[in-house]
Amino acid sequence: MSKAGNIHQTAIKALEEHGFLFQKRCVNEVRSLSGRYRVESEEYPVSIGPEDTVIDFVLRMLDTGRTYVVFECKRAHPEYVFWVFSASSSTPAPRPEFLMTMVAHLAHAPRKPVVQTHECQIVGSDPAHFVDMGLEVSHVKPTKGKSGRTENIYAACTQVLTGVGGLANEQKKRMDPNAPQTYFYIPVVITSAELFVTRYNPNDVDLKTGDVPLEKADTQPVDWVIYDFPVPEPLQVTPREDSMSTLIGPDDRYRRLFKLKSIAIVRATSIVQFLKQLRSPD
Repeated sequence: MSKAGNIHQTAIKALEEHGFLFQKRCVNEVRSLSGRYRVESEEYPVSIGPEDTVIDFVLRMLDTGRTYVVFECKRAHPEYVFWVFSASSSTPAPRPEFLMTMVAHLAHAPRKPVVQTHECQIVGSDPAHFVDMGLEVSHVKPTKGKSGRTENIYAACTQVLTGVGGLANEQKKRMDPNAPQTYFYIPVVITSAELFVTRYNPNDVDLKTGDVPLEKADTQPVDWVIYDFPVPEPLQVTPREDSMSTLIGPDDRYRRLFKLKSIAIVRATSIVQFLKQLRSPD
């Protein structure tokens, strides 16, 4: 192979590994929904305090113009092409109806711009899609160590929430206290990985071994999940003093308002279907 051919092959491989080609393909895929969404920006830099990131791309819902979908594109590691999420039967029953997202708006008293967690209903979400843990699982049985890890999922979720929080804080600075406004931000991770949900009953887990009998659990492929992600302190965004909430931790409602954000994790091949079913929170 010629020198030029070697450089070309190396360049393509590097772009693939970086995920840049995957990102560009995802942007083009959602452009087919131009009647309902508009691509507002690509490669948009934001920050929350010391945390910086570059948002892969941002969509705006055109029905109201006040809902943004913020995307992180994550090409799966070639050895970890399965992302498996768990949904235990102990999940609170009312939970599967709602998505915990972020909103920038004016507080009623005093009237000042704030960023808060917002609980909103979305369309087309089966309760089985709501999950509380995620692992990348290797398709090759490891000779040593564990077959699952959390690194890429955690990094993608942290990055998209940094983007959402940074974008909401930017909007907060631009808001006019005399003009009521509300803006919603929905974080989405698009991945090339195949997605699965494993459902089980915690009572079936053996207290001596930590194992569950295979016949007592069920794993099925899905097109997307809504992942309740425990948010690191710098990304929680909502100050309790601005929340107008009388709740105190660590009860579950407090945890959901201040410690969790819901992130949609979607297979790239299903992103158009997902966006068609997503409803604006307002």
